[in-house]
Order: sequence, then structure tokens, then C-alpha cells
Amino acid sequence: MEDIAAYVILFSIGLGVLYVYQWRRHRPRQLPLSIQIYPECILKIFVIKQHGKAQTFVCRIIAKNDIAIKRVSVELIDKKRRFHDLFLNEHNKITTIPTIIHKNKYYDLNIPYQEFTEHLASQDKAFKTFRLVVENKKGKKFKTHELAFHKNWSIYRPDTGKYN
Repeated sequence: MEDIAAYVILFSIGLGVLYVYQWRRHRPRQLPLSIQIYPECILKIFVIKQHGKAQTFVCRIIAKNDIAIKRVSVELIDKKRRFHDLFLNEHNKITTIPTIIHKNKYYDLNIPYQEFTEHLASQDKAFKTFRLVVENKKGKKFKTHELAFHKNWSIYRPDTGKYN
């Protein structure tokens, strides 16, 4: 009788652990990659994962003062530290950017992860790292930390010690 009760308890604990695992796996999670603080704004980069896969690449622009955005671009950096700009405004399939963000408000630049990686892979320029650049109407640029891709196209922030 005691053996049956022990098996029932262990089976119940196993089902509980499985339920919690599935619940956490299906819930969207934000994985932060970079936070850059400037006097005019704050740039946060994170990836939203759901079902164990990256779904959305997000650049959150938090305005400390009213900020007028001219363009958002991806700066591709090759091994020789040469920069190549890839403007996201011109590629309407990926995103649209608001012209102004008011004080203490934010805008999430949501880019589907699959489209983002395909768009970067389709570029004829080979790159090692990249970063997002937000330019305001006055021409001032706000840059995120450098990010890179693993061999299976997952994003990480390399810690080189020189540039971060």
C-alpha cells in the first residue's frame, strides 16, 4: 500500500514539473542584449523568445526629451573594422519608424527575427559584428553595443574588451 502511494506522489510531482516546464516554454520571454544610455534617449536591445525560438528582435527607443527620428540603420562591421550602413527605413517589409517620440514615451522597433536574419544574410557585404544606429533630425547618432551572430544565427554580445 505504501509503495502505491509513493508511486502516485512521484507521478504527481512529475506531472507538475512537466506542466511548469511547458507553461514557461510557451510564455514569451524577453532576453536583454544591450542597454545604451544617452542624454536624449535610452536604447535597449532585446530578443523575444517563445516556444524555445527567437521570434522578434526589438530595439526600444526611450525618449528622455522629445526626439525626432530621421532614420534607423544597421551598421555592419567587417573584420578590418570598416563600416557599411544598411538603412531599415528604406526596406518597408521590415519596419516603419515614427517621426517623433515624445518625452518619457518609448517606441518598440519590432523586427521579425527570421526576416532580420534573412535580410542581413542577403547582403553582399561580409560582416563580423553589427549594431543599430538611430539618427535624429539634427544628425546626431545614437549607437547600440556591437552584436554578433553565432554560427546558428543566434545573437550575442561579444566581449572583446576593446569596443564594449
